[in-house]
Amino acid sequence: MKLLLFLFGAALAAGLYFVLADLLKIPRLATERALISAGRKERSLVKSMETLVLGWSLKLAPLIRLDAYKRRRLETKLTAAGLDMTPEVFTAYTVLKPCLILLILPILTPLVVVLALLTYFKESRRADELCKARMELVEGELPRFVATIHQELAASRDVLRILENYKKHAGPDFA
Repeated sequence: MKLLLFLFGAALAAGLYFVLADLLKIPRLATERALISAGRKERSLVKSMETLVLGWSLKLAPLIRLDAYKRRRLETKLTAAGLDMTPEVFTAYTVLKPCLILLILPILTPLVVVLALLTYFKESRRADELCKARMELVEGELPRFVATIHQELAASRDVLRILENYKKHAGPDFA
């Protein structure tokens, strides 16, 4: 009897979801994943959960207000990290992801609260970590750049040509 009740509830929930999805004109998950993947620089497959959270973040972003300084600072970090998001969308994303964890796993509440907090702090520092990684790549290439410039200046004084030639052989972050 409980099995039938569970199956009825699952069928009812699925039916209501499909009716509401049609009325609200919510795109299918595969369509949303394809659209997000098309705009990315790296060609990795977008995860379904990331797609849902990003879609909801886009809808929540107009409700988020950031002061000019915070917005400018976060925009600079996101640009440097290579994330194509507005500061409002990124903020919504960092808040929604832990909230979903809290909603999906209410049984293990104490553990889930800790997990949600850790996820929030991890996501809020993601732009900083990506920025730091790119800076380390650039700083790692600086000694080679200095040695090349030093060697080329001994042969020629055409600095523009030297820089253009080095740019062709430099890594993408340094270039």
